[in-house]
Amino acid sequence: MFELSKKNKGQLKQNNELSESNFKAFDLLAQRISENVVHIENEFQKAIDKKTSINKSAFSVYVSNLINLKNLLDYELLRYGSTEIESEMEVYRTLEELVEDCRMLITNNTFDLDETYFSLKINITQSISNSEIKRFILNRLFNSNE
Repeated sequence: MFELSKKNKGQLKQNNELSESNFKAFDLLAQRISENVVHIENEFQKAIDKKTSINKSAFSVYVSNLINLKNLLDYELLRYGSTEIESEMEVYRTLEELVEDCRMLITNNTFDLDETYFSLKINITQSISNSEIKRFILNRLFNSNE
């Protein structure tokens, strides 16, 4: 779960809208985003290992879930007053890039094996960790409340 420093706990007490349960919800959201990223990574890896195309149906479900979770994250951050430009943080830019690239694969129906491209996407997914997402969320919430 989110580890709050004494400074952050003080800010939390000052802000009536953010409570411990809100942080648990953000924690769960970060976990679900990172789990979906891992599922997408696994689909790319399976395609490389089996020398075949991506499983279209599974991949589409994971990408759809990731898009919904990213949209929920955007909404929740705006709801609690984050006015920062999210794309300024690398983990958010990387998440957006992954979502757009995967969306284009689905839109263009290009699931055939491209080992170089899939390997690149695997490297990108590995840079989106649960802890980085949590750091991003805390950074957005507390920077917007100062």
